[in-house]
Amino acid sequence: MNGARHTGLLHDDGIRAMRVDIRAIAAHAAQVHGLGEVAARLQADALAAAALLSAYLDDTERLTLQLQLEQPRLALTADVYDSGAIRCRTTPPTPRDAPMLEGILFVLKSVRGREVYRGITAVHHDDLGQVLQDHLHGSDQVPARVRVRDGIGVFVERLPGQAEDVDLDAVLEEVWNGLEGGEAPLFWQCTCSREKVLTMLSTLGDEEIQAMIDEDGGATVECNFCRTETVLGVPDLQALLTS
Repeated sequence: MNGARHTGLLHDDGIRAMRVDIRAIAAHAAQVHGLGEVAARLQADALAAAALLSAYLDDTERLTLQLQLEQPRLALTADVYDSGAIRCRTTPPTPRDAPMLEGILFVLKSVRGREVYRGITAVHHDDLGQVLQDHLHGSDQVPARVRVRDGIGVFVERLPGQAEDVDLDAVLEEVWNGLEGGEAPLFWQCTCSREKVLTMLSTLGDEEIQAMIDEDGGATVECNFCRTETVLGVPDLQALLTS
């Protein structure tokens, strides 16, 4: 379940380029969430888009891309961490296909657990790469070209005052076929843990925790991102009681 992100400068250092390949990660994520063809395709494109954005936005501890779509009706969240770890969740698993993507794109940048950037872009297109390109142009005025498809993503931009005579669309095609340069690993990894589950349950209050003890004899919590189940027994819950 590994992938890679390559970055480089082209055309006398006048063009900045990035290429990500997360096909194996996307296939694993689709299997984890039991996705049908439509959801799997959109999730793969979103993961590639998030991996590109995480490299574009400097000093990002976590980059979160969220899609809230009405057509097709789907909610998707993809997280990419500065370590290269990727996780995602998508619901429902089998939405109906639609000729156009209609909804809202959210891009969130977090540093040391605090949100420091939020961008919002209306989605009205049949291609997620074009949506990302519109987002970059609308939020940061970046004259870039973007393509995401089948778990591969490519981003190219002309640096200020550089390579004015270079056709960005031609460079996009060039980089789509491969990019030599700096390589950073990408991999599927969730950040859930038993400790985080216990911390979350501790916020419920004694009454709800006691009800889990009395009525259920414990608790089982499933992570929405990786589907890992954390099983807690009565002693675990009793340790959370404050009185």
